[in-house]
Amino acid sequence: MSTIKTKNPNVPIAMFVGAEDSLADPIDTKWAADQIGSPVIHYEVIPNFDHGSFTMGNDMSYMNTALEIIDHHNGKELAT
Repeated sequence: MSTIKTKNPNVPIAMFVGAEDSLADPIDTKWAADQIGSPVIHYEVIPNFDHGSFTMGNDMSYMNTALEIIDHHNGKELAT
């Protein structure tokens, strides 16, 4: 059985969190980001977003930041 490495994975991680998300609320996601550690290169709480906001696509403004992060880190691994 394979496992997913959650402690210091060797890839950059950006987390976008909905401020109104009851399934993955900011308190829990901040805890998760702290547990993952330094690979979390971006953590952003988006006002007025809930869990469904990311799938409905009514407001995709956060994608500009996501694409900038992807462009900056494309093909780069984090130092181990």
